[in-house]
Amino acid sequence: MKKAFLLMFIFLILENLRGFAQDYSNKGTDFWIPYAGHIDSTSSRMALYISSDNNTNGQVELAGNIIPFSVVANQAATIEISPAVYAVYNGQSDGIGIGKGIHVISAKPIVVYAHILNQARSGSTLVLPTNVLGRDYIALAYTQSTNNVFTAKSQITVVGVENNTLIEIKPVATDILNLHLANIPFLVTLNKGDVYQYQSFIDLTGSSIKSVSNAGIGCKPIAVFTGSTWTSFNCANASGGDNLYQQLFPIGTWGKNFVTAPFANRESDIFRIIVKDPATIVTLNGNILNSNTLHNGIYYEYQNANGTANAPFFVDQCR
Repeated sequence: MKKAFLLMFIFLILENLRGFAQDYSNKGTDFWIPYAGHIDSTSSRMALYISSDNNTNGQVELAGNIIPFSVVANQAATIEISPAVYAVYNGQSDGIGIGKGIHVISAKPIVVYAHILNQARSGSTLVLPTNVLGRDYIALAYTQSTNNVFTAKSQITVVGVENNTLIEIKPVATDILNLHLANIPFLVTLNKGDVYQYQSFIDLTGSSIKSVSNAGIGCKPIAVFTGSTWTSFNCANASGGDNLYQQLFPIGTWGKNFVTAPFANRESDIFRIIVKDPATIVTLNGNILNSNTLHNGIYYEYQNANGTANAPFFVDQCR
């Protein structure tokens, strides 16, 4: 039986964020979502869960099709997306899926969750509305499972929300096609609704993804999702696992103080604490973390000992 782990990514930054938080919300009327890679490819399926505190209606636009929906206040509407019906699945390892972005719009503000699954393999993410998307991100993922070394892939999936969006990616690992080498930046241009996906057999945590000026036109917002097609974390019995699917928060929204409440009845929880500046001083439950334990100069990893998974977890950051 697969061991249960909680992987929690915590973002830390040095910049002053005063005045930003009140403008940042996961509630909106316009969203862009990619159907990212899954170990089961097009045998997988996707679902969107849409809720609101008001009765409202809207539509999902995908691959030239429209799926209308209605939401009853304080209830969830489910939109099922089969790759056999809608050509929005992104299986490319280093390339652009033209027009494969999924666009959700509504008359009144809604909240959207996206879920990619097949059988017991499942990953989901809260989706951020277009108006709060940023231009600068750092990827997070996890170490790939060794028993599926040639099928399990770490991945970055980017959706363009405006035409002529120029993106610079600096991966920490070479892609599986050897088209782009580790630590060498490269550029990708996306139009509205296009999806670029980059996959590697090596953990891509710490890769940089940002939009840049294009022919004198300012940087444009992008939606960035990262994760894995499949991983079992560090389970002793790695016969089971899940895809990881998570929308990234822009660097400008990162915070300094965190308290977590891990789920009960778990053998252990895994935490990754990402810093933009390796000189950042981070304390965990009052203890300063040793900067020599930084992975790739970008993140700390901490795992609860058995029997302590229910304990609160406190993170603080200062210069």
